[in-house]
Amino acid sequence: MAKQALVTTGATVTFSKLIEFSLATEYVAELMDLGYTDYVVQYGKSEGAKQLVVGLLEKIKRKFELGSNRELQEEENGQLNLTVIHESNKLHIRCIRYDKDIASKYTAESNLVISHAGTGSILDSVRLGKKLIVLINDSLKDNHQLEIAQAFEELNVLKVAKGNLKEFVQLTKKMENCQFEKLAQPKGWILEEVLHSIWNQGQDNHRLSK
Repeated sequence: MAKQALVTTGATVTFSKLIEFSLATEYVAELMDLGYTDYVVQYGKSEGAKQLVVGLLEKIKRKFELGSNRELQEEENGQLNLTVIHESNKLHIRCIRYDKDIASKYTAESNLVISHAGTGSILDSVRLGKKLIVLINDSLKDNHQLEIAQAFEELNVLKVAKGNLKEFVQLTKKMENCQFEKLAQPKGWILEEVLHSIWNQGQDNHRLSK
């Protein structure tokens, strides 16, 4: 039975840490151990992101046995394809630049989503009832992603990844048994509750600082 994981990094800013974690050989091996057969990594539009992905896929090629097509394949739209085998488990890896219909084409078909902390990406996964790991991009200035992601985590609709690659791998393993709330609320309700939670936290911090 097919089992798919999706990584989404956003279209503009290259989220190198998420790309590096998601295409680390240890992480790819863990996905195969967990029974994943398909892996889609959306890496962004920049040439730098593509070069990073190509380099990581080359490391994966050297680490694992390869499928029948032993070379990294690139399609006209920039999609990179590679099939690897680990202890009789086979994983089809597709790395895509960006697709405006990513929610309907990929998120809807995935068992697990690993995402940047953009509100749109989070809401897409939450509304589709997907298991979701969010990694914060600490390099962004004036970044409220951590507060937003933690507020969603308090609603029990996702897990926020913290720490290093080893902890990222362990969290992915734990996700197999995690149970999340199914929020079928009118459009905008979830975001309003999250923003309200962040505002309340800010008010509490302001009172404590006085």
